[in-house]
Amino acid sequence: MTRHSTTIRAIRAAACVGVLGTMTTMVGCMGNFSQPKLSITDARVTNRGADFDLHIENQGGLDLNLAGIDYSVEYGILPVASGEWTGDKPLPAGGAVDLTLPVRFRSEPVGAGSEITLMGEMHFDDKTNSGDMKLNSAPFNASAPAGK
Repeated sequence: MTRHSTTIRAIRAAACVGVLGTMTTMVGCMGNFSQPKLSITDARVTNRGADFDLHIENQGGLDLNLAGIDYSVEYGILPVASGEWTGDKPLPAGGAVDLTLPVRFRSEPVGAGSEITLMGEMHFDDKTNSGDMKLNSAPFNASAPAGK
């Protein structure tokens, strides 16, 4: 084996180790990524609106801040409300936050049923400043029994 071929093999081996190390790091970061999940723990409904008790879980590895929720509500056979919530709720990695979302109906529900649905998109600020791994929003669609 010549000195030249030994040097080339050493360079190739170092390059492979560097690429594998980078890929392992990237996979490790991506393994911690998960969109937050929204669930309704209670929905109190009247003819004029509903109060939703929400539980939002951050199962990912990024510290987030819940900055807003764009939503629409279906109760009965028609959409009855839409709107937005803006705020500032810390949502740490592996943590959760609870909040109450009061919603006023545009009109009285038609054919109101036993279930109410809240759907839309949550908006986040990434508190970790993780660059390209930033999470800005997550869709949701949750239903609950319509308690009075």
